[in-house]
Amino acid sequence: MPSKTTTIIIVAIVVGASITSAFLVIWLTANQSEILKAKLECVFRAQNEAEMSNCFTQSFKKNIPMDYMFYLIDEYRTYYGDFINVTVSSIPNANGYYEYNATFEWATMSGTATINRLFRKIDSLYIGWFIFTPSYIESLTLDSIYAEFENLPSKGSLLVARDDIILHTYNASGRMAVASTFKLFVLHALTEKINTDPTVDWTTTYPVQDKYKSLFTGGITNLPNGTLVTLKTYADFMINISDNSATDHLIHYLGRTYVESFLPPLYELPLLTTAESFKLRYLISDAELNTYLSMSLSEKRNYLDTTIANLDINDIDLNQDWTANIAVEYQVEWIFNITEIYNIQKLTKQSSSTQMNWGLAWIGMNWTQVSYKGGSDIGVYAMAHAVRAENGSWYYVTFIANNYQEFLLDYNIYVIGQIGYEAICMKIMRKLATL
Repeated sequence: MPSKTTTIIIVAIVVGASITSAFLVIWLTANQSEILKAKLECVFRAQNEAEMSNCFTQSFKKNIPMDYMFYLIDEYRTYYGDFINVTVSSIPNANGYYEYNATFEWATMSGTATINRLFRKIDSLYIGWFIFTPSYIESLTLDSIYAEFENLPSKGSLLVARDDIILHTYNASGRMAVASTFKLFVLHALTEKINTDPTVDWTTTYPVQDKYKSLFTGGITNLPNGTLVTLKTYADFMINISDNSATDHLIHYLGRTYVESFLPPLYELPLLTTAESFKLRYLISDAELNTYLSMSLSEKRNYLDTTIANLDINDIDLNQDWTANIAVEYQVEWIFNITEIYNIQKLTKQSSSTQMNWGLAWIGMNWTQVSYKGGSDIGVYAMAHAVRAENGSWYYVTFIANNYQEFLLDYNIYVIGQIGYEAICMKIMRKLATL
């Protein structure tokens, strides 16, 4: 049994260690925001990957490659201006997360991050949306923004309109792939079916069928075969989350030729389901695809309903190189000109399905209503916004970008300049909001 003196010494050592530990925790917490601020400045000012690499922990770099991070930051500085400064503040009860506000030459951005106390490097980083400053938007003219659009690296089309008056177009006659934006035509066909057929309404159900399921999709694919789903739910999934399986179910429910009756006169039939497009690209050879492309319309319809229908979409290798032989495969996309997209926007803008996802229109802007549908595929990026101002006018800001030579699919970048297209789309909408 230790003496009293020994016990006092032991207690003193324990208490002393506790005081030291508490002091260390307080000191680390007080300095953590300053360390994070310095590292964020390092990130936003980095001129190469090596400089940026010094800002992050190894665990971060295992999940997010530095070439991707540098690409993103460099693109942000290109389209939102040079980095100026950043402030950092703690978030109460947020498990070590800090909020930061970054100021760039033309915009501001807020995000969250954490710092590794031991290595004093960023362990997690969330980059929020950039909001252009009012003074910068005021300094611009619509014509100057349009000129910026024309200088973006990928081939693009642009249309800006107020109600039925087209304010500006660029490459308006160019026929371009629009990816999922074509789903607005399926929505319009469904709406007309419900409006004209007394036996059908939005609560009418249609069973989920495995044979109509597609790729890269969410809601409907996860439902068991035979599940009864309302037409309204199919429509909401198709537009709000761009559910490919929901789209294909609606096309089969309505009938291909019925949906085709609502397509523009110049559209090259047949209208493909999303699953048919994937199968044509990735389950048959390029030689077979070229044979399909040379067929007559009736031959194509027969080929789709027999040969393609009998292929299993689950046989598509999801780990393949999606860019291989793109020169042939892009020909089984959904091709429109931007005026045709504007016309279908006018017909679908009041649908509740198109008003669930606001696209970019919520960022720093106040609109009374927003209708939106985007689209992305290999080499394709499109955004179709219809926004309603307080005076009741509807503005349309729609762009399509195609580039089958340059994309970074590993980073979810479908066309080079994708961030620039988003930035210019926001500039136009912000400028229209001031009119």
